[in-house]
Amino acid sequence: MVEFPLAYVERPPDEPTADAPAALVLHGYGADEEDLLPHADRLPDDLHVFGVRGPHEAGDGRYGWMDSRPDPFAPSVDLLAAFAELVPEVADVAHDRIGLFGFSQGAKAALASLVEHPDLFRWAVSLNGFLPRPYDDPDRLAGARDNSVSAFVGVGEDDTVISPEHGERTADLLTDAGIDVTFRTYPVGHRISAAEMTDVAAWVGPRR
Repeated sequence: MVEFPLAYVERPPDEPTADAPAALVLHGYGADEEDLLPHADRLPDDLHVFGVRGPHEAGDGRYGWMDSRPDPFAPSVDLLAAFAELVPEVADVAHDRIGLFGFSQGAKAALASLVEHPDLFRWAVSLNGFLPRPYDDPDRLAGARDNSVSAFVGVGEDDTVISPEHGERTADLLTDAGIDVTFRTYPVGHRISAAEMTDVAAWVGPRR
C-alpha cells in the first residue's frame, strides 16, 4: 500500500482515461484539503484532482504550508514533490502531466514547487499569492524555463491580505525569466471569483 506524505482527498474524473492529467489543489492558510474542491470542480473534466492538506497545523483542524525557518516553504515543497512522484502509482495519471492549483499561502507553495521541481510539475495556478523567496533565484527560474513550465497568476484588485502588486511582480519576474505566464486581475478582494475560475479553466485546458 502506498503511503503518501500528506493527507488528501481525491476526485477522479467521471470518465477516466489512460495517462490522465492531474492537479494538486493547495488550500490557503487556516483551511484544509477539501476547501477548494468546489473551485476545482470548474477545472477540465478529465483532470484527476487531489485536494492536499498542508503539513503544518494551525489549530482547530486548520492547516498551512509554511513554518518559521529561514526558507519557510522548504518542507512543503519537498513533501509536494514526494507526493507528485507517488501519484502515478495509485492513479492512471501520466507522470509528466501533473499541475498545481493554489490559493493564497497555497499559491505560494504552488509557485515555489513549480520553480523548484519543474521536472515534476507542468503548470501552476496562483490565485491571490506570489512566488516567495528564495525561489525567485535566477538559477531556479532558468531551470523552470528550460523545462517549459507555465504559470497563471491571478490577483484581486481589492485584496487587503496579499497586495496585488506582489502577484504582478511575480508575473513580471517569471516573464523576464522566459517562462510562459498569464497575468490577470479581478475586481475582488482576497477570494476566488467565478470569472477567475472561467479564465483558469480555459487556461489549464491546452496546458494539461
